[in-house]
Amino acid sequence: MRIDDEETPERIIRPVAEVDPGDMVPGSGDLVVRFTTRGEMQMVFGRMLAGASHDVVYLNPRLDPGHLGTVESLPGIESLLLENRSATIRLLVDSSQSLVRSGHRLVETLRRFMPQVACRVSGPGYRDGPPSYMVVDRSAYLLLPDPDFFLGTAGFNSPGTAGKLLGLFDQAWEVAQPDPEMQPLDI
Repeated sequence: MRIDDEETPERIIRPVAEVDPGDMVPGSGDLVVRFTTRGEMQMVFGRMLAGASHDVVYLNPRLDPGHLGTVESLPGIESLLLENRSATIRLLVDSSQSLVRSGHRLVETLRRFMPQVACRVSGPGYRDGPPSYMVVDRSAYLLLPDPDFFLGTAGFNSPGTAGKLLGLFDQAWEVAQPDPEMQPLDI
């Protein structure tokens, strides 16, 4: 399945540099942006998470701290989970070992909020679709065609594309196993 902003004509996708960050609110407007640098990508991740109110799903081969573990993103994660006790974050990865071993604060943040946060390891041959994406509140999405680069798009009120990505995520989630590296530590 191909997912590449097919519901948005290319002429409507705006570079992040041309957009007021205050307009980047999940579920509002018709804003679709293209980001091309690490800083732009991290800012878009942060704005999406800061505006989340219900649920977030994130698929990435690695639990990449350059995506969710930044100063732009961590406050949004904490705020979502503290302010709404029924909010959830589901993460689907191939492996979180390197991040866990590094002691990154993203790991401790996520563990602190379990069971609101669940992390699973993908099963073999599970993926049909983009290699890395995030869906926020079933209406906004962030799409990274190659998770090793910072080129991608984000739609802040694109329920069609977000729904397709969420459907792919849910299929993969059903066959995935809990990530043994991302379990709460009993002390």
